[in-house]
Amino acid sequence: MKKDGIRPNDFTYSTILAAHPSISLFQVHAEVIKTEYQSSPTVGTALLDAYVKTGDTDEAAKVFEEIDE
Repeated sequence: MKKDGIRPNDFTYSTILAAHPSISLFQVHAEVIKTEYQSSPTVGTALLDAYVKTGDTDEAAKVFEEIDE
C-alpha cells in the first residue's frame, strides 16, 4: 500500500489490527504513532483490543490514556 503511494488512515489501521491482533502488533503500533492516528478513537480502540487479546494489559492501559474522547 505504501509502495503505491497510498497513505493508510484510521480505518486501515483498525482493520489490520482486528484481522491480525498479535502479528506485528508493535510494528503496526509504531506506524500508528508515526502517522499520529494513535489518539483516534477508531485506532485507539483497535490497539487497546489487540493488546488485551495478547495479554499486554500494561500497554493496553497506556493506549487507553492516549485515546481522544
